[in-house]
Amino acid sequence: FVIVMVATGLGPKREEPEPIEYAETLEPLHRERGVWDRFGLWTALAIVLVLLAYAVPLLGLLRLERFGSPGFQPF
Repeated sequence: FVIVMVATGLGPKREEPEPIEYAETLEPLHRERGVWDRFGLWTALAIVLVLLAYAVPLLGLLRLERFGSPGFQPF
């Protein structure tokens, strides 16, 4: 750790990076969003799938007549 700190302090000064040049778009970026590009649709679908995934096992557990193992006395 000490070697890294000393080498960082004594090393050459950092140069400024060159600016990044970006390409210009060929078509405008504004377009109509389709039904598959809507965040709310995917959120609703995820909630429905999670409810379905958890509902079936929980309903199966709640319908059991007895939870866990049968009662016993250790002594």
